[in-house]
Amino acid sequence: MAKVKIQGHASGSGVFTITAPNSNTDRTITLPDASVTLGTDATKLPLAGGAMTGAITTNSTFDGIDVAAAGALAANSVQKSGGSVITSNLDFNDGVIAKFGTSGDLQIFHDGTVDRLNSGSARFVILATQLEINNAAGSEAIAKFVQDGGVELNHNNVKKFETTATGTTVTRGLFTDGIEITDGGTEDCLKITASSSDHNLIRFAASNSVADQQSIMQFYRNGGLRGSISTSNSATAFNTSSDYRLKENVDYTWDATTRLKQLKPARFNWIEDETNTLVDGFIAHEVTSVVPEAVCGAKDAVDSDSNPEYQGIDQSKLVPLLVKTIQELEARITALEA
Repeated sequence: MAKVKIQGHASGSGVFTITAPNSNTDRTITLPDASVTLGTDATKLPLAGGAMTGAITTNSTFDGIDVAAAGALAANSVQKSGGSVITSNLDFNDGVIAKFGTSGDLQIFHDGTVDRLNSGSARFVILATQLEINNAAGSEAIAKFVQDGGVELNHNNVKKFETTATGTTVTRGLFTDGIEITDGGTEDCLKITASSSDHNLIRFAASNSVADQQSIMQFYRNGGLRGSISTSNSATAFNTSSDYRLKENVDYTWDATTRLKQLKPARFNWIEDETNTLVDGFIAHEVTSVVPEAVCGAKDAVDSDSNPEYQGIDQSKLVPLLVKTIQELEARITALEA
């Protein structure tokens, strides 16, 4: 049987006390089959509840992990809050997720093919005075978001879309599934400008080879179709509403000749035409009393800034009056020839 020896320190005066536990259960201290020293200084393991201030050096494992090989306690490991700064890479294998938040709502990982950033929250907020999205090489801009500035979207490093203080700028936009423009308030809903005359301001192209008219543009007001522009394989038609189901009080016996005589066709040149080329036409307000539906606007009208709001005329609205007058003249000629 092994012997137990308790030996005091030759230079010490303290008393070594062994106190029995406050329990009816036997307690046993089993010493290892080797020499061991228990203590409380920085080089020894602390007592239960104590704090260890020294370093742990081991060539063995903790919970089956080879500490020395895995570098789990190396200087470049993840530190607790307030600890030292990570000075080298933090590596995650494919499919290993870095989770942030109590419930892991924010996740960052690479699934082996795609880099993923998943947010389980209702909102994902990025705070920056200028946010840029570039290509992998960092040599081409894809999108830019600038505080108190604009949003820019690029194609092949060329800006194609930009927001400005007055709206948006689109460079040769192509909309394959339609575009909707809502009321611009006091501004124009759509404004198209060009600085040169060597190209079309607007181009409408249809690829239907059917001989029937194909609608290119339609005009609605108060939910109803009011007109359209259509094309065939050889011509273009500008159409206004004329269906009999839209009309009432139809009368074929009115006097056209008397009204036609009130029209005053004129020759004139436009003020902005430096060549003073004479053209045929009408003065809008002089037509108003004869065919009011042919004239748009009011005589001498101005806007809130006293800028002129010029009248316009749709001369096609005069055609019914001309046709009816010809019919009346034809009837008179026929009567005279009888």
